Amino acid sequence: MKNANLKLGIHRGAPRLWIEGKKLAGAGFLTGDRYVILSAADKPHQLEILKRPNGDRKIAGGERNGKPRPIIDAHSKEWADLFPSGRVSVEFHHGFIHVIDSAIAEQIENGSYRAEVVEAVA
Repeated sequence: MKNANLKLGIHRGAPRLWIEGKKLAGAGFLTGDRYVILSAADKPHQLEILKRPNGDRKIAGGERNGKPRPIIDAHSKEWADLFPSGRVSVEFHHGFIHVIDSAIAEQIENGSYRAEVVEAVA
């Protein structure tokens, strides 16, 4: 499993998640592959990116210096509430990617996370 910490960009007023390169390819996401993005009410401040042959989104990219360069470029206005810190922790697994707000991931890691407090602040 590989990890990355990313800052969300902004595209037309919406938070933008941009993931590219070796870690993405290492998780099996290659240029032209299809994927879906899912979030669940029982997992606040996180989402999953799943590789699916009939997914509604497509991996962009091409090659750089003769090596594959897949790119996920996704944005949504709802992500402002989903990722209040503007930063995300990304875990790469084969066939799926787990994305969680960095501040929430840190709270979970150190044992101080309480969903009701986070929801009250957001």
